[in-house]
Amino acid sequence: MISRQFIEELDEQLIRDDVPLHARPFNVALAWIQQQNVSWNVLDPKIWNPLNAIYRELYLSGDFSVPSLLAGAVQLPDTTYLATAELGYGQFMVDPVKSIDISASELQLIWQRHPDQVWSAIYSVADIWDLAYSIGDLSGKNLIADDLWANSCSAITSTAHALKSGAGGSSAIQSACLSAELAMKGVLAYLGQSESQLRRYGHNIEALSKAVVERVPRANDHFFLAACVGFPNYVESRYASHQRTKIQLGKLGMRAQYVAAEAIRRLSKRDFAATIEGGNDSIPRLNFD
Repeated sequence: MISRQFIEELDEQLIRDDVPLHARPFNVALAWIQQQNVSWNVLDPKIWNPLNAIYRELYLSGDFSVPSLLAGAVQLPDTTYLATAELGYGQFMVDPVKSIDISASELQLIWQRHPDQVWSAIYSVADIWDLAYSIGDLSGKNLIADDLWANSCSAITSTAHALKSGAGGSSAIQSACLSAELAMKGVLAYLGQSESQLRRYGHNIEALSKAVVERVPRANDHFFLAACVGFPNYVESRYASHQRTKIQLGKLGMRAQYVAAEAIRRLSKRDFAATIEGGNDSIPRLNFD
């Protein structure tokens, strides 16, 4: 079987190569099979179980779970909860409420008092899934768009953590605005606009939304354009106190997730949110005012 020395030596190399912890056992197993010139299954318990046991001895507090594709946030009613889109293969069902980091009992209590807010959270979860998987569908076809979308997703996750901590109102505003802006610029880059053309929009989210709608119109253009009105001024928010309540900040985060997802949905044709809205028991998506 794989020796501890082999594991530790290759693990050091994988650290230098910036391979995340959860992926390193698989890489070690694959490298050992190639070195031995055998045709074993990487996940054969005879290899996999002892290998993972050694890794858990090496990293006692290590997190070996596969990370989410995207982490965003929902607000219920004035508390922020993280919501994630997970990696999946083939066809699988997604239960939106199970994507929210909240207990079933707590969610039930909120549902009894604020069912409309739970529906808003469900739509926001759908936006997170649509965004993550749409980017996966479109990646590798335009490097400028890929970079813009990657940074948009990073900004969405930063917004979520800032809102959840309750101590990052100003940074949440900055990252929320940036996530919407970069997602739409990515769409325009994918459709052929150059970096110099994209710079002309500055941080003008309304102008970007109109450019997106002009090039890839959809039936919900009115709702999308309305959602892009009233974002805080990105530059001014760096220097002035934001004067926004927790509820307003939470709505801004969910608005930004919607704008980013809706812009990219126009290219990918994924639309989990529309599937939910078309359900017999669903209510229409509420605006973000």
